[in-house]
Amino acid sequence: MTAARRNLNRDEVLANYHDSFSIYPEVEKVLSGLEWIIKRRKFGTFAPSMLLTAGTGAGKTATINHFIEKNLSRNEVLITRVRPSLLETLLWMAKELGAYRNSRAKPSEIGLTDCVIETSKRVGLKLLVIEECQELFERTSHNQRQDIRDRLKMISDECHLPIVFVGLHSAGLILEDSQWNRRIMVRRTLPYIKITDESAIDNYLDVLQALERRCLYHSRCR
Repeated sequence: MTAARRNLNRDEVLANYHDSFSIYPEVEKVLSGLEWIIKRRKFGTFAPSMLLTAGTGAGKTATINHFIEKNLSRNEVLITRVRPSLLETLLWMAKELGAYRNSRAKPSEIGLTDCVIETSKRVGLKLLVIEECQELFERTSHNQRQDIRDRLKMISDECHLPIVFVGLHSAGLILEDSQWNRRIMVRRTLPYIKITDESAIDNYLDVLQALERRCLYHSRCR
């Protein structure tokens, strides 16, 4: 085998590795939780929501994207990154949902919360994902955090819309509100893989084997 061919094979393996997604027990718990809140969104007086916390690089976004790719169309989900304030976040959501496409009114002239609610109903939104949601709470006062929680609660209740709060562990500030504490019925965390004992070694080997299977599958598909 020539050096060029070996380099090509190595590049293919690396590409397969980066494109792969391996499901291990903690990820499976997140995926089943997402499936459950969507199935239950029309039952009861409010839609159940979810809190997903993990450290940087633990796989939060990749897991959410994998679920969406397998279960929802892009029109059925809205993923938002937190803007500097709740007002800017709501404005971005309204624009992404197409609220101002056929309107000459300035965004400041429209009740943004009502606008997001009406547009979410019209487009058939099934899931709202708020990434890095800890930023909504870290730099605000208690009263401001309460206002944020109240507005999100209104959107969720009016639309029967599950919300997935994704972020670092400080995102748990959403649970200060007793009603959100009740609404967030699914709570998951993605821990870093740490080898601390024999059982951790077994878990790590399971992850490597799942990853190997995925890489081999991609190689055969090519």
